[in-house]
Amino acid sequence: WRGHMRHGFGVQKWTDGTAYHGEWCENQAQGVGCFDHSDGDRYIGEWQRNVAHGCGVYYHQGITTYAGEWKSDTQDGFGVETWEEGSRFEGIFKSGQKEGFGVYFWPDGAIYRGAWSGNAFSGTGFYEGKDGRWFRGRWSDSVLHGEGKYAWPDGREYRGQYIADKKDGFGVFKWPDGRKYEGFWRDGKRHGVGALVTVEGKRHDGVWADGQQLNPEGN
Repeated sequence: WRGHMRHGFGVQKWTDGTAYHGEWCENQAQGVGCFDHSDGDRYIGEWQRNVAHGCGVYYHQGITTYAGEWKSDTQDGFGVETWEEGSRFEGIFKSGQKEGFGVYFWPDGAIYRGAWSGNAFSGTGFYEGKDGRWFRGRWSDSVLHGEGKYAWPDGREYRGQYIADKKDGFGVFKWPDGRKYEGFWRDGKRHGVGALVTVEGKRHDGVWADGQQLNPEGN
């Protein structure tokens, strides 16, 4: 104590089971301390004027753990968030949300590396699935949205536009044997003016609707 104020190391306990063990300065948690919540959550780290501020670890009982930077009681700066089932995020937080560059790891080995906004994939990013398929391009609200390239392990690939996780707009789809479709898509299907190009390079122009060619050559 210093006079009538808590000062230095001390322990404060509340009737609901909440407790603070750590440093104090003029009646406020200041320095390094551990705060135990009544619901079982725990924060261990730096404090400034009664709020988490600096570096610290927050344990959300049975769900997540966050280790990183804090500002005014919220996750702010670089941090690592892990989930009990094995998922992990490493990257930048702003005002408690994933914002900026970050990497997300799934338990099965899939990974996303790129831009975030409001806790979602947003901007340019790279995703690789556990089976080897991958996408590099634009995202919005955690779905493919904008220009990008998607490749499958068997050699198929698509380069073009996406809207709400589906091929939409102009794009080129290639098969492993060298054939390709160049043209327009809608809702994930070939739709509009396009062309099929053979392995030999011969071009067959046509019009498609909902994935079906309307004027196939020879008919």
